[in-house]
Amino acid sequence: MKGIIWLEMHKTFDHISVATGMDIGMPSLLALVEAHEETWAASTTAPQTYETTIEHQRAGMGQRWIAGREYRTDPGTVSVFAAGTRIEAESIPPGELNHVEYLRLKGPMASAMEQALDVSPDRPMILAGAPAEPAIALSEATGIVFQRPPHWPWRFFAAAAELTRALLSARQAAPAPTDHLVDRVRTLVEESPHRAWTVKELAVLFHVHREVLWALFK
Repeated sequence: MKGIIWLEMHKTFDHISVATGMDIGMPSLLALVEAHEETWAASTTAPQTYETTIEHQRAGMGQRWIAGREYRTDPGTVSVFAAGTRIEAESIPPGELNHVEYLRLKGPMASAMEQALDVSPDRPMILAGAPAEPAIALSEATGIVFQRPPHWPWRFFAAAAELTRALLSARQAAPAPTDHLVDRVRTLVEESPHRAWTVKELAVLFHVHREVLWALFK
């Protein structure tokens, strides 16, 4: 019962701060920055397109499909997604409680960070098991946006530069992308041609929601 109550209390945990460089007259340099901290229970979301996003998976596990490839984020994973990244499907498996902290950026600074980190809409940076430094730098940057101290955009620029440096230094920790889910399902079906697999059975076997399979095989 205690676990159920805890889950119900945290399903709607969602903090967001949206700010712009207009605060100190520099809208063209810092067009928009959003800081988020969210917790979600098991779910599947509809396809969506990201702005430049830097994310820290604090707890739980998430799955995304980008350009036909599956990416899994476990606790401690830090990820960077370029503007225009098309999330074909996103899923939090049953029994998981997903807690993430992330920044979303627009404007020239976002473009500069993408160029420095060499990410593109079909090639995110996924730092699984990354050192703590990028996560700490991300928390410092989101904290500035949430708290809005005096002259916060200047402080944010410095924090963003440190975040970029930390991500670059941790890049070598990025693993190879996980296997494409479609390929794994096809291999299973081809190896057992006489079995009539149902979507429900495949979803249970591969730990995804049925909606994810429907989206990938439609």
